Amino acid sequence: AQVAGDGMDLGVCLTEFCKTQNLSLSDNWKCPRCKKFRQGQQNMNLWRLPDLLTFHLKRFNMSARWREKLTTKINFPLTGLDLRHWCHKESPAVQVDPMESSVYDLIGVVNHYGSMTGGHY
Repeated sequence: AQVAGDGMDLGVCLTEFCKTQNLSLSDNWKCPRCKKFRQGQQNMNLWRLPDLLTFHLKRFNMSARWREKLTTKINFPLTGLDLRHWCHKESPAVQVDPMESSVYDLIGVVNHYGSMTGGHY
């Protein structure tokens, strides 16, 4: 697979999105067995893959005191993006012919040029 530009790989973004996160008691996860609030874990995996895949990347960082545009460039494959690695092991996408359902080629990119208060796409 070809990669365009330099910066962070899209695969790193997907891995970060799918990694296991520890939930604190303030996250209010209620155990379905004991009905008490517990510390737990959550993780994201892909289950079904669409015919046309769209990524919307977080481009702005906001806190109570600060707002900024994120400028990290994301490297993305121009051809052959295989999403099997980020699919759940029992996902239909990995159960059928994986080369038909889990591989994508880039067909377009939309960039924001400007600042937090204005700009163009």
